[in-house]
Amino acid sequence: MIYRTIKDKNYSIIDNKYLTDKDLSLGAIGLMTIILKCKDDTKFSMNLISVISGKSVKVLTKYVNELKKHYYINVKKYNTKDGFNYDYFIYENNEFNPKFKKDSPDTQNPIRESPSLDKGIYYNNYNKQDKIDKNNFELSNITEYIVNKGLIKLNDMELFAYDEFIKELLITQNYKKLVKSISYTTNHIIKNNFLDSNDKPIKNLFNYFKSSVISNIERQYTNEELQEIDDLYNFDNYDID
Repeated sequence: MIYRTIKDKNYSIIDNKYLTDKDLSLGAIGLMTIILKCKDDTKFSMNLISVISGKSVKVLTKYVNELKKHYYINVKKYNTKDGFNYDYFIYENNEFNPKFKKDSPDTQNPIRESPSLDKGIYYNNYNKQDKIDKNNFELSNITEYIVNKGLIKLNDMELFAYDEFIKELLITQNYKKLVKSISYTTNHIIKNNFLDSNDKPIKNLFNYFKSSVISNIERQYTNEELQEIDDLYNFDNYDID
């Protein structure tokens, strides 16, 4: 038996479409419900979504990506004098999304094909920068930075893993804090000749780079800022961990 309230104040009207979408997890449905409580002209960002949901950006990222994958959210990136900004477009019914493709929901995240050897990749000369048109890869400018600095090479098998990690951070993190962290981490690794804190060769450079960048970003937030995000809102009815 369900005991309902009288809907004369403090209530929302929502479409059942996403509530019954079997492609969405409970976490994504809960997050979508929280978002739809906001006014139509709300200018969303990952930080704002974190505040209104009471969850960390790290927890929310997978649910936002899930909603993007199934066309409930579109994110448009554009340049500003301070770096990049993002506009979030929310669709209560994903069929209203201009990019909606009913028969192929994964087309927003196509599998990348390995670059063919006829594009001038010379794997037999590791000591020289590979002759490759990096524009064909559509790398972020920050990925290009770590390549140009010599942290990785364009023929590195994990090149796209670095790029996808950085692009994810561009959406979820403060741009200035991200640039500062990646610049520091890159220069620190190179200056230390790719040795870890125990002066031993770094075994997994990608994982070492990721953990260092995230750690350096978190250090740039004050305890007050982190506590403000944690305490500002508490939606116990929408626990999406």
